[in-house]
Amino acid sequence: MKRGFTLIEMLVVLGIIALVASAIGASLTCGIRTWDSARNFGDYEMNAAIALRIVEKDLVNLSQIKEVPFKGEAGRLSFPTRILPEQQQGVSGQEPVKQLGTAEYYVDSSAKILRRRIDTVLAESADGDKGEALARGVQSVSFGYLVLMDKDAKDATWLENWNDCTNMPISVRIELKLDDPGRTAIKRVVNIPARPEAGDL
Repeated sequence: MKRGFTLIEMLVVLGIIALVASAIGASLTCGIRTWDSARNFGDYEMNAAIALRIVEKDLVNLSQIKEVPFKGEAGRLSFPTRILPEQQQGVSGQEPVKQLGTAEYYVDSSAKILRRRIDTVLAESADGDKGEALARGVQSVSFGYLVLMDKDAKDATWLENWNDCTNMPISVRIELKLDDPGRTAIKRVVNIPARPEAGDL
């Protein structure tokens, strides 16, 4: 005569199965969270990299105009540049004509968005216009400005603010801090080319 399982043995087996199922479920949940975090991190970094490329493009097209000085603060940057009008972007068979304007970059802290505000000579931004959103999930932006301390170009230092209305920095350092304590900041240094006058446009 075969002996059956006792109630205690059944309870022990059910307890072991429950522990194994809980461990598997926790592993799957952790894996899904890690996957989502990595995917979001990639999106944040990609958007931030694209935004930095736009800033770099505007700085490369920078122009030196007495009436529109280069204004640099720790969290805001504004400078004269040559801008391709939005209606001409992506139009084939047409020679692009860049307009003289002002580009301003800052972080909208309430929405955590890096914004770019454009004013051209022909069309100024409306009052209250915050500008286009370049990258979301940005906690802060920090700018630095490289300046030569002597004429021999041997000693240079980074400044947090640029107050010289007649000259421009050698380089601009941009640092974006993403809205996540576990994510590192994204940095880029843009060298300012020879500054053409407005008449060279």
